[in-house]
Amino acid sequence: MAGSYGLRRAWKLGLPLAFYFADLCLMCVGLGSMVFHATRSFYGEMMDELPMSAMAFGYMWCLKGTHRVTSGRSWSVVLAVYSMVVAVAWGSYLLYGWYDVFTTSFTGQVIVSALLSLDAIRVAGTRRDMYTWWISLSMILVGRALWGIERHLYFTGRCPTSTLELSFWLHPACECSSLAPSAAAN
Repeated sequence: MAGSYGLRRAWKLGLPLAFYFADLCLMCVGLGSMVFHATRSFYGEMMDELPMSAMAFGYMWCLKGTHRVTSGRSWSVVLAVYSMVVAVAWGSYLLYGWYDVFTTSFTGQVIVSALLSLDAIRVAGTRRDMYTWWISLSMILVGRALWGIERHLYFTGRCPTSTLELSFWLHPACECSSLAPSAAAN
């Protein structure tokens, strides 16, 4: 839903192509997540995680021209280094199955974009922009904490078996809190 809302917003406001890309990737994350959780297959996992990384790339692309690091000649250098690091991480993940490389790379992508956007808001944003940024960060952290709890239950063999168990709802709550920042930005 957040992705389709974002696409509508981008079209309505005439935003650059980067915003369409990021929101299309968000929609692909939702579809990929459904496939992965329905099949538990490697291809389903890739359909979940590759769009996440592409979406984070899209968020970085949305920052083009908003910060001194994402403007002028430095943008080309930043984008090249950023892309190479992500490509090496994905290569390591696919070749060696190092899942931690994916999570670390994705976290790094989100952190870089978040910090650049925070600095851009600090320089040229409004008080409301800053408030939205902090709310978004809070929701990302809540989602990450819920995801960590869910993974702990999985690895310790204590996955919920009934919808009546509160822990059954960790994954949907994690997904919703992860969508909140995109919805807030839109």
